[in-house]
Amino acid sequence: MRLIKNIGIVIVAVGIFVLWGKYHQRATRESSPPASVAEPAVHVSPYGFAPLPKPFVGPTDRLVILAPPHCPSEQGRRADELVRQLAADGIPCSRSGGANVSAEREATKDELDRLNRVMLGELPIVFINGRAKNNPDIADVEGEYRSTAN
Repeated sequence: MRLIKNIGIVIVAVGIFVLWGKYHQRATRESSPPASVAEPAVHVSPYGFAPLPKPFVGPTDRLVILAPPHCPSEQGRRADELVRQLAADGIPCSRSGGANVSAEREATKDELDRLNRVMLGELPIVFINGRAKNNPDIADVEGEYRSTAN
């Protein structure tokens, strides 16, 4: 029963992100610059982690792994293994079954699209210092963590 509740929480969180994205997509389309104005390129790290919109930043003292807790699926087992390997390597992390997003400003269409791609992608999702990646391997997670731990 607890598993169903946790999966339900994740589904509700993803649904909120999708609805929020669709709502703001219309508003952003009306106020977006002309097509001739180029959007700045998104800088993806060498480990494949992409920046999230500024309103959505995670904790800076650890990384967060988003996946349903106590989930027997392949995705749940990958998340469990990531947590185990990171703890063995002395990297502080936490695992969460859901995420909340609050905005201090209105996000652009590009930012919302990036957030939706991450939140609707394959689990587990790993957040490190305002950057995220879906289903990363341990080498990418450790590399990203060490490169941003300055």
